[in-house]
Amino acid sequence: GTNDLRGTLPASIGNLERLQEIDLSGNSIGGSIPSTIGKLKALRSLDLSVNHLHGTVPVEISMLTELQTLRLSANLFADWKIPAGWKSLTKLKKVFLDSSSLVGTIPDIFGAMTQLSVLALYNNQLEGPVPSLVNTNLSVLELNSNKLSGDIPTLPNTTFSYMFFNNNSFTGGLANINNIASVKVINLAFNNLHGEFWLRDDIMGSLTSLNIAYNNLTSVPESLAPMRKSIIMCSASNNAFKCPVPDWLEKRCKATCA
Repeated sequence: GTNDLRGTLPASIGNLERLQEIDLSGNSIGGSIPSTIGKLKALRSLDLSVNHLHGTVPVEISMLTELQTLRLSANLFADWKIPAGWKSLTKLKKVFLDSSSLVGTIPDIFGAMTQLSVLALYNNQLEGPVPSLVNTNLSVLELNSNKLSGDIPTLPNTTFSYMFFNNNSFTGGLANINNIASVKVINLAFNNLHGEFWLRDDIMGSLTSLNIAYNNLTSVPESLAPMRKSIIMCSASNNAFKCPVPDWLEKRCKATCA
């Protein structure tokens, strides 16, 4: 954790072969991650987030097959792509790669990680479509602030806390969201989503926050269940809804229609 550590990670870190957890987050560690990190075969958690690490992310991370938590967020890496070799990391439960200079597309490796519960890839330069995530165990999905496009990905039938797709270029409709069990917070704002705004009654009932503003959604069926009175935040402004829209969507979520 945070100790204001400076300097670099030594290659000799690879000699600590029984090490199960590394948490050096929130320091001022520079240099690059040594490739010898791949020798730490017992490692279950690697947290190097919020440092000054630069250079490339070593492919040897794919050798850490016991890894359950990986945090490399908020560093100064050179532009890098998520390696296809990470498909060997089948025990991953939590992946935090936000603000880490990611480019390219999201490979289909995450879809095979059946224990994956948290995937945070926000604030990068990722582009293209998102592969299926239907076989994961996701409860938190943060893909916001990238250049992602295509449909909302196929999602697992799990209970989500957060689902952030905002500030991308997603097109298509909301059909794949209806595959989940429930979600508390969902943000789809600032995309190119179009068609009908409809979510299952039980999903609407589970929401505490909904943001679908700044899209091209065009219709709201009368069958759409109203949100709970206790909802904290709702925004549906700046869409292309045709009249009529439900009263509650107009009053509580600032939806307008023409």
